Amino acid sequence: MPDAATIAAIAGLFSAMNGWTVGTVLVFIFLVFVILPIILMRSLVQSFIKLRDEVRGALTEQRTFYNNNVELVNDYHELSRDLATMVRVNTEASTRLAELLKTFLQRGR
Repeated sequence: MPDAATIAAIAGLFSAMNGWTVGTVLVFIFLVFVILPIILMRSLVQSFIKLRDEVRGALTEQRTFYNNNVELVNDYHELSRDLATMVRVNTEASTRLAELLKTFLQRGR
């Protein structure tokens, strides 16, 4: 940070070159070195807050997709168990039917 003598020298140069008063130069320096950084920092903070909210939204959406996929996998698992049971029952029924037909045909001869 420049000291008071440097600021006074710069203010004197501006005053000599452009006809600005020392007060105008000091106000200009205050605006450039104090107010402008504050405005820039506020803008950056708002940008970071907006980015954070977008990331949170994306993560929430991803979490929802994950939970939906878990539910889908559980449903498919249950469906596959039901299908396996159905195949087993049908196989047993077909086997019994084949045995009954075999027995019936053997008796009929």
